[in-house]
Amino acid sequence: MSYTFNPFTGNLDVTPFSLDGAGKIPSDYLPIGSGGEVELNLGSAGSPSLFFNGDANTGLYSPGADQVAISTSGTGRLFVDASGQVGIGAAPLSGHQFTVNGSNLARICLQTAALGQTTADGFSLETDSSATYFTNRENTPSIFYTNNTERLRIDSSGRLLVGTPSNSGGALLQVNDNRIRIATAKTPASASDTGTAGEICWDADYIYVCTATDTWKRTAISTW
Repeated sequence: MSYTFNPFTGNLDVTPFSLDGAGKIPSDYLPIGSGGEVELNLGSAGSPSLFFNGDANTGLYSPGADQVAISTSGTGRLFVDASGQVGIGAAPLSGHQFTVNGSNLARICLQTAALGQTTADGFSLETDSSATYFTNRENTPSIFYTNNTERLRIDSSGRLLVGTPSNSGGALLQVNDNRIRIATAKTPASASDTGTAGEICWDADYIYVCTATDTWKRTAISTW
């Protein structure tokens, strides 16, 4: 390929050539600015301004002023807007520094090769129209910190450990503190009020326990 700079137009004439050395008449120009910068047209997802040889629908383009995007197979995949906000799968939502938009299920996966051998391993955040999922696919705990201190852990068996990293006794919920709080009082209307076995509630006079479906028992409480 040969290049000829035209000082009158400021354009760089690009002449392609074949492997046998036969020159061809150029059909386009590559504008060069006074500082040596290259000017591209905006392009589109299907026809990006900067693409790869033999793959004209994959490359770099601009959806609009002060924006840049990357397309593959003719579809926009990665977007950066004028505010520096980034969108994957769609333009970023206004006011959101990072947006992931999946067609049916939006997923973010954090994976370390040393953790496992399959693409399902690692930690993922997934959301669809029905729910949001936090998934740890390894045989390791999920740990939550505040102020550089562990506060809550879900271990590999699904036990929720609050204030402790260690399981003791096997209960699904373990709280390492000297109290727990149910903030709102509730008084069942009767011993046969609606309830599910295991529910616990309280009022000023009693603690109530639902021992079977729609079956409550209570014990009196008093001051000392």
